[in-house]
Amino acid sequence: MAGVILDRRNWIFLAALVPAGLVALVATLFLRQPDPQPKAPPPAPIAQQAAPAAPASSAKAAAETRQRHQTKGMGKPVLPPPDFAVKTALQLDRPLGPGDYVWDDSGVPAGRVAIVVDIKNELIYVYRGGNEIARSTLIYGDDDKPTPIGVFPILQKNADHYSKTYGGAPMPHMLRLTPDGVALHGSRLIHPDYATHGCIGLPRKFAAILFREARLGDYVKITQGWNPAE
Repeated sequence: MAGVILDRRNWIFLAALVPAGLVALVATLFLRQPDPQPKAPPPAPIAQQAAPAAPASSAKAAAETRQRHQTKGMGKPVLPPPDFAVKTALQLDRPLGPGDYVWDDSGVPAGRVAIVVDIKNELIYVYRGGNEIARSTLIYGDDDKPTPIGVFPILQKNADHYSKTYGGAPMPHMLRLTPDGVALHGSRLIHPDYATHGCIGLPRKFAAILFREARLGDYVKITQGWNPAE
């Protein structure tokens, strides 16, 4: 009997061990962490290719486009410093009357122009390389809308401009000087009894010639008194 009881105890002990072993085996199989996978190598960098250089004609066209649109939010233009030094003056045989003008650039090399507006004497002077090539009478802003004094670059050119502020009034051959609309332009009447809303009104034929000769960035000096012999 003692041997039978011992065998039964051993059997019971063995029976208790078997489930524990199975549990450990199952835990080992199902709870085993997967082997780490090797990381894929990073992709090789793509070689940067330099953009082909633009042809000379395209570069020139781009430069001309930047000049045409200087006033359209494309950045401030790089302008040469203003130069109003006078080397020679036109010799007129008589004073200019209302609406009169003279344009004589014979013998003067081509180039940029500098423009002086004398609102005190109601005259405009055009210089190229310090040589006076043109002079004209003008009208300017009245007391309620005075013409500003100072030096201004030409910001915009429009040969067929109409005022948005003053009911579509024609402003042919317009050369804009300020963002708020002060400009040089052709006017129908040039007479001391007439005034503008701040612009400089010029004889229409003179304004057309000036429009052709002036460039964006050319400077206009508006002053109270000017000695053309200086």
